Parts: sequence; structure tokens; C-alpha cells
Amino acid sequence: MQECWLSPPSLMEAQIPPTLIVYSHGMTSSYKEPFGAIGAAVASEFPTFGILSLGTPNAWASDAVLKDTTVVLREVLKKFPVKRVILMGSSMGGCTSLVYAEKAPEDIKEKVLAVLAIYPAGDLYKLEKLTKSKDVRESLLNATQGSKEDYRHRSFIPQISEMPKHIKVCVISAKKDIFVPPVLQKDIIKACEKNGIPNKLIEVPGDHGSIPAQRRIVSAIDYCSHKNLK
Repeated sequence: MQECWLSPPSLMEAQIPPTLIVYSHGMTSSYKEPFGAIGAAVASEFPTFGILSLGTPNAWASDAVLKDTTVVLREVLKKFPVKRVILMGSSMGGCTSLVYAEKAPEDIKEKVLAVLAIYPAGDLYKLEKLTKSKDVRESLLNATQGSKEDYRHRSFIPQISEMPKHIKVCVISAKKDIFVPPVLQKDIIKACEKNGIPNKLIEVPGDHGSIPAQRRIVSAIDYCSHKNLK
């Protein structure tokens, strides 16, 4: 089972549907990852949102991680009256969130409003060829054994036909990223446009280690959620 942490909404309002951000962390990080700038942005601007953070290092959208995400999420949904889900993740976690939106069971898919992916790749085979990070390349090769079929199975773009058209995709891209180059985020946007999936690209300064400014995070979450409020 993945390590996970649930932070419930700090405010409950009857007129706003309870919303849960399901956060998948980066390649070598932990469930603690979002409880910094992202958690501060949510707490200050979206107090009716909760955060479920989970993940496994070096997993890259493995079947085991996707299945476990469903188990954990269903347990949370039994205890909290969540009406809406936003899938969110950074780097490897962004890749995982995108794939989970495609492969989640229907009862979960129907609750998902959007995927907010920070510095992701939609094609892991292309990432392995373009990354300047030895650690990223080795992690990918260890996870997939270099199999093109396994790369495809763990990647968003090759399976985009399984993505429901009601789910928005918002991508944050760092202009100087050499770990997951910006072209890979632009590929995601192009694939979404081609397949009729609502999308937004937010470009930010800095590299892969740069944390997006809080206002950028707020803008991205607002795009994912605000227009869907009923």
C-alpha cells in the first residue's frame, strides 16, 4: 500500500460541493510533498477543498499504484461526502495523475473534474530519450525494463482515447526544465486539443526544481474547479 495522508477541508459550506484534490507525488518524494506551497494555496483560497496525498517512489503509473489509488480513494469516499475530485501531481506524479484519469473505474471517473499536472510528460518513452537527468532515465528504465509496450501502457498520450471528454487538463510547464523538457508538456496540450479535451497550459519561469508561485497554483486550481461550481 502507498503511504498517504488526508487533510480534510478546513471549511464546509452547504452551497459548495465538497471537493477532494488527490495528489500524486514526484519520483523520489513522499506524501508530504504537497503540504507546502500547494497546501498553503488550497488552505487560503479553497478552504472547502481537502487533499489526499499518496504515492510510491519510482512507480511511474504502475498498475499496482493505480489499483492502490482506487482502494485508498474509495475508502475516503466512504467517510467523506466528496462530490468532486481533482487529480493533481508533480513530475512523475503528474504523469500518474493523467494516466489514472484514463484508467480509473467509472464510479470515480464520473467525479473527476480535472487533472492538474505540474511538469509532466505524456509519453514516457519520449521522456526517456529527451531527459538530461540520469536519475530520471534510470528510474524509467528500471520501471519499464526498456519495453516500448510498457512505456505505452504507463503513458497518457498513447491511451488518450480512454480519457472522458468532461475532464479538463491543466498543465504547468517550467521554461528551463531539462529533467522533463517543456516540449513534453506542449505535446500533452496538442494531444488534448486533437481529441476534444478541454485544456490549459500555464508556463512559468525556472527549472524542474522550481516551485510554481502560489498565484499560479491558485489560477490552475481555479481553472480546474471554479466554472464547475453549481
